[in-house]
Parts: sequence; structure tokens; C-alpha cells
Amino acid sequence: MLQKLLFNRRSVRKYQDKKVERPKIEAVVKAALTAPTGKNLKPVEIIVVEDEQTLKLLAQVRGAASKQIAGAPLAFVVIADTRESSTWLSDTAITAIIIQLLAEDNGLKSCWVHVENRKAEDGTSSEAKVRKALGIAEYYTAHCIVAVGYQGEEKCAYTEEDLDYSKVHKERFGNSFIQNT
Repeated sequence: MLQKLLFNRRSVRKYQDKKVERPKIEAVVKAALTAPTGKNLKPVEIIVVEDEQTLKLLAQVRGAASKQIAGAPLAFVVIADTRESSTWLSDTAITAIIIQLLAEDNGLKSCWVHVENRKAEDGTSSEAKVRKALGIAEYYTAHCIVAVGYQGEEKCAYTEEDLDYSKVHKERFGNSFIQNT
């Protein structure tokens, strides 16, 4: 069942004009709050955004890379208090993928928009734009935004042929994991 979920999860950038129901949002949030963090310090926080104007502001933080946020009915902004943990980058990434997987499990699609260490089209910090739009303190990093909604474009599930086994090594780098016989 998990493998099917993973193969079906595809990033989409077009969403239906349909609100995501509160129980589905809550299910995603609950799952995200179970994400493991280094030393269980839990530096990650999530901002749930449904306001259309705020989504439009967030759509401008990376130019073409973030424009799809304006068409999504929902976004999860994943941030971390960098004072609390040195593993915040891994912690936020794990939380974001859990958001994507639970969205998929609830019949939704998503797209990860990387914000941390990125620039807007005008050359300013994408993180600074997110902080300003959402009132986030300077000591937080805005790692990413996960746009979520009902699928508005067709994407096929991954197949076995899509898997690149050359990226998998056995015992040592360079040793093929899969032996062709």
C-alpha cells in the first residue's frame, strides 16, 4: 500500500478551484507533527495558509518556481527555529515529505517549493519574503512551501521503467546493486 502511494505521488502545479476540507487538513497536520527530528528537539513549525491573498504573496517568493502556489487552495509553510537544533534542515525536509505523502493519501496532490537559500526574481531572499508575508521572526528559517490541492492536471504514476537503478550501489560506491544476468 505504501509503495503504491509512493509511485502515485507526483508533483502537480495546477489545482482545481476547490477548497480542501478541514478533516483532510487536520489529518495532514497530525501526521506532520509525528515527524522525527534530531534528538527529538522538534524545531519545526508549520503555517497552514488558505487565504487567497496570502497564497498570491507566497506565489511571488521564487518567481516561476513558486507561481503555482497562487492557484492552490492550500499551502503548508515549513519553518524551523534555527536556535533549537542543528538538524533543522533534515527535520524540515522530513516534515515536508510527510505533508506530501499524507496529502496524497487523502486524495490530494502537492508540489514542494524550496525557499531556503533561494532568491526571488528581483534578487532578494525568498526566505525574507516569506518571513515578511507571514510575520515570521528572523531566527526562523523558511525551508519550503508545500502547495496542496485537488489535481488539476494529469500526471501518470511512476512505473518500474522510471526507476534509475544506476543510483543504487552495493557495499561500495560503483558496485551495481542490480546485476544484469
